[in-house]
Amino acid sequence: MTPAAWREALDARVKALSRTMRRHYGAFLVAATRLGGRHGYDDPGALNPLGGSVAGFAKAYKRERPEALVKVIDFESVAGEVEIARVLIAEATRDPGAVEIGYAEGHRWTVGLE
Repeated sequence: MTPAAWREALDARVKALSRTMRRHYGAFLVAATRLGGRHGYDDPGALNPLGGSVAGFAKAYKRERPEALVKVIDFESVAGEVEIARVLIAEATRDPGAVEIGYAEGHRWTVGLE
């Protein structure tokens, strides 16, 4: 990826999201990524590293707005559009404390400290 392509990809993913959240500084953000369903925390790592910038933005936004419902939901590359839409809507209505959610191999999981 060239530096110009990298900047363009970041603008399309993170900077546009940042501009939107500044304009509509609300209490709600649900973002989706396709890092592989486990946010890159598995052996293969992230399938699309630029998704990590979206996840990072969402986590930073949650720290800035602790009262807001903020989630970043990671999907496998094979997840279909209808499935993704269904999951995003469902996640917006449940478990407000979990920010990083992953869907892989038919399971829902989240990141925690051990």
